[in-house]
Amino acid sequence: MTYQYRSAATRALPACRLLLLLMLLLGAVTTRAAESAALSLREAIDATLREHPQLQSYRFREQALAGERSTAALRPPLQLNAGLEDAFGSGALNMLERAELTLSLSQVIELGTQRDARINTVTQRVDLLRAEQRVTELDLLAEVARRFIATAAAQEQVALEQRAVSLAQQTLDALQPLVDAGQTPASEQARATAMLERARLAAAQAQTTLAAARIDLASMWNAATPDFAAVSADLLQVGTSGAVSDLLLALDSNPDLLLFASEERLLDAQLLEAQSAQRGSVQLTAGIRHLRDGNDTGFVVSASMPLGSRQRASGAIAAAMANREEVATRRATALNRMRAQLSGLHLQLQHAIVEVDTLRTTVLPQLENALQQTRDAYLGGRYSYVELVGAQREYLDAERALLDAATDAHLLRAEIERLSGAALSQEP
Repeated sequence: MTYQYRSAATRALPACRLLLLLMLLLGAVTTRAAESAALSLREAIDATLREHPQLQSYRFREQALAGERSTAALRPPLQLNAGLEDAFGSGALNMLERAELTLSLSQVIELGTQRDARINTVTQRVDLLRAEQRVTELDLLAEVARRFIATAAAQEQVALEQRAVSLAQQTLDALQPLVDAGQTPASEQARATAMLERARLAAAQAQTTLAAARIDLASMWNAATPDFAAVSADLLQVGTSGAVSDLLLALDSNPDLLLFASEERLLDAQLLEAQSAQRGSVQLTAGIRHLRDGNDTGFVVSASMPLGSRQRASGAIAAAMANREEVATRRATALNRMRAQLSGLHLQLQHAIVEVDTLRTTVLPQLENALQQTRDAYLGGRYSYVELVGAQREYLDAERALLDAATDAHLLRAEIERLSGAALSQEP
């Protein structure tokens, strides 16, 4: 069974959906009718994307950038200038009578593409913020997947320890008539009783671990207490590992690498903004001047332009170019590291899948058959209590190994898909 996921709270994230597809191996999607129903992975992800506080900050940060973009789009303001110039004379009254009053308006005219470059820089900052949000969302999806797997594994561990309690109880029940008939010493009954109590302690510990895992999972959507009784999952369905070559090809669409691309575009925009500043700006001023001495009025026009704009902009241009190259270097380093990680994780996943298949199809059936034969032989007086307990322990240890291998396979799969952004193939 497959499904497509789109969060109402976020933009469409192709890599997110790929990460979710792998988790379908944990079981079919179900809808909770009440709090006590099993929680599906999709419900856990919906709640996390809707309620996790880390995602809420992006909305406010984007609003702040929208304000900066509005400011960047403004043209330089008109300036009203007023000046009083005194024609040198003696006495305050004489100075005022001969003063020249000037009223004028000034406007800075930006040459070239300075305003467009300024707007584009803020636009690229918005795109970079959205890329960061996508990475954060994927990190949260990977974390909720890990916690979901841990909860599913804890559930299976509880069931396994309960089976251990049942085996210990069956052994103790089978010993009672043998002890009563004098065929088995009472010491074996005491050992079986101690083993039963130890199995009960292990089962209680498993329940505690499950309760802690449920709390840990529910905290992803800020729930003070878990609002679910169980998770819906089938850990033993581990699927296939896929081809590592396909995963390596998919690395180019990894959101972490796309974040570098957004950063490069921002630095390109900053470079263009720095280059546009080389043209400088022209300030035009126009107004009227009134001469008190003679009661004359004249029209005044002036223009000014800063000198050395190209030299002043050269430092910003050099810094933007160096930062651009530094980002490209960091991207290449990250890509090389991710390729090595992906190849190593893929090898581990292949081994985990083989281990699960071998334990489930070969080892456990053999040990189950051996346990039954050992039990029958013990009741028939042919085997000792030590041999019976040893057979039980081997069987339970194999079940624990199967659970560990299946859990590892799902955790590895989740990490591989987080790195590559590609969904692995699944067995029908």
